[in-house]
Amino acid sequence: MFHEALASATPLGAFPVLTAEGFFPLVEPVVNLVLFITLYALFVFKFYRFIARKDIFRLNLAKYNTAQHPALQKMAHGFAYFLEHIFLFPFFMFFWVGILSALLLVLSHADTIGFVLPLSIAFGVTIRITAYYNEELSVELAKLLPLTLLAIFLIEGSFSTLADSFFLVQQLPLFSKTMLYYLGFATLVELILRSLHVMFSRK
Repeated sequence: MFHEALASATPLGAFPVLTAEGFFPLVEPVVNLVLFITLYALFVFKFYRFIARKDIFRLNLAKYNTAQHPALQKMAHGFAYFLEHIFLFPFFMFFWVGILSALLLVLSHADTIGFVLPLSIAFGVTIRITAYYNEELSVELAKLLPLTLLAIFLIEGSFSTLADSFFLVQQLPLFSKTMLYYLGFATLVELILRSLHVMFSRK
């Protein structure tokens, strides 16, 4: 992309003649690169802060509980808890594992997503564990792979490896049974962490 622009640079010692025809072909790849880095950085900033915080879902559905009877209140609260942490969390983790798999495929140059799936789920669960211990640590861990990938892209200057990796992510349906086990494990860990957090925060 931007390597082609460098190839047309003025030879050393020659007086440069600045023209509009020479300006736009050189600046266009720089503008594209600025837009890509900016959008990528904004996405990474929003997303890694999202997964790294202790309370991923701040829906606070319990506030809509208007039941007066104590038993009904507990049932309504339990339903809200189920919706937030058992129903929504696996979908979120599935999306996150897909992104992590693409990043790990780029970094490892693996030719199948089956190689990086265990690494992806382990990395995602580790981020969630550290979020309950220290959110700053979790943030640093969550942004590690995305920023490393950006550095690799800037050095190689090509979208091809990234595009190939996201193409391989389409293999996820082939590992549906494995993914269900992994998502069940991640959800179980999240429930244990949340339960421990609720127990100790009330003391």
